Formats: sequence, C-alpha cells, structure tokens
Amino acid sequence: MINIDFTKPVKRTNVNGFPIRFRKDRLSDECILWVPQRITRNLQSKGWRIIINHADGQLRMWEGDLGRSPLESLQAAWRNLYNQLMSLKTPITMERRRTLPGRKRNPAIDTGVDGVLIVRHKARNGRSKAISVRIIQRIADAKSVSRPVPVDTFHVSESKYIESPETSQMRFINGLCLASALRAHYLEEYAKGGPVLSAIRADNIDPGRASKKPAVALDLGNIFDSFN
Repeated sequence: MINIDFTKPVKRTNVNGFPIRFRKDRLSDECILWVPQRITRNLQSKGWRIIINHADGQLRMWEGDLGRSPLESLQAAWRNLYNQLMSLKTPITMERRRTLPGRKRNPAIDTGVDGVLIVRHKARNGRSKAISVRIIQRIADAKSVSRPVPVDTFHVSESKYIESPETSQMRFINGLCLASALRAHYLEEYAKGGPVLSAIRADNIDPGRASKKPAVALDLGNIFDSFN
C-alpha cells in the first residue's frame, strides 16, 4: 500500500482505521496527480502540507520539493503520512463523549455518545413541540461527492407524550440504543474508505447489536421541559 502510482486514479483505502480518498489535482498541463486525503499542495512554497486529525489532537507536517519533482515529494509525503497514521489512533470511534474544558453540556439532551443527537423541534408559534433521536451519516454519490444525511430512530410530539408518557419513554430508550448501534456500524463502514454509498438503517444491522440500556439515562419529560 505504501507504494502507490499517483499519476493515475487510485481507489479509496484505509490505513489503521483512517479512511483515505484520492482527489485529482492538476498542478500544470503536464502534471496531474491523484493526491491522498490529508495532503494538500502549497504552490508558492513548493511542497506538501500534511494535516492529521487524530484521537488525541492534530498533527501538522511539511514535505518540501527540495529539488525534487512534485510527484517525488508527494511520494515522500505519502510515506510520512502512512507511517504517522500507523502509529496514531483514529478519531472515528464510538467512545463516550468527552466534555471540553470550560464548556458545559445540557444534561437534559446529552446522550453521552458522539454523533447521537437529541433534536428539539418547535413550531414558529411555539405551541407545537417534538423530539427526535438522530444521527448524521455522510453519503457519497457516483462522483464521490459526499453530503450529510440525517437518520432518525425516534420521533414523538409533546401531545403524544402527554397521552402515553410510559410508552413514549420506552420507545425513546429503544431509539437511543438503536441510534448508538447504527452509529457504531456506520463508523465501521466509514473507516473502510470514507462516506458510505447509502444510508445505514435499522434493517442493515443485526437486531441483537443494539444495547438494552443507553449510555446515559435521559427522560423525555425533562427534555420537553428544557424547551423553556
């Protein structure tokens, strides 16, 4: 994998859990290269910037041409990137959400899992309220252009909750557990090569994969109260 011909199209791949896509970069009429994700060209300084976002932060590096052709310096930049990725931890994980210093989270809607969201809907007149459990997946089209697609695993209006609070709460818990399972499966697929080709839904995973208990115990009543 470390020896790649960047003068022709390269299929997306994965290095130690980091998805890698290759984009066409025309440096001149005579030089067209397929450049790996996380590497960008600086035309003025004549070299390649390498930026890696990993689980513990961000790493920036530089690979100048230094008398070499852009292709030769790109090959050196790729070797550097590859070696670093093999020693770093991918940020694409399903770990509990960590609170950043100096920031507070709303405990009423904090699911405790990155990528699993509580969405509060409110009509413009303020009379109608609803709650959804949602994850966002990046979907790629035939040209490898990705777009975010929301996938909801639960939705309830305040009126429905008032009619049947216990049933709504049970459905809510199931929705949280299903969202976590979908998110985990999506991240596994994403790590193989980036955005998936179609949204991953409940029918795409083993029913037994969803936990019976969410990462954080949340209450629908408290969430509806948080609107105010």
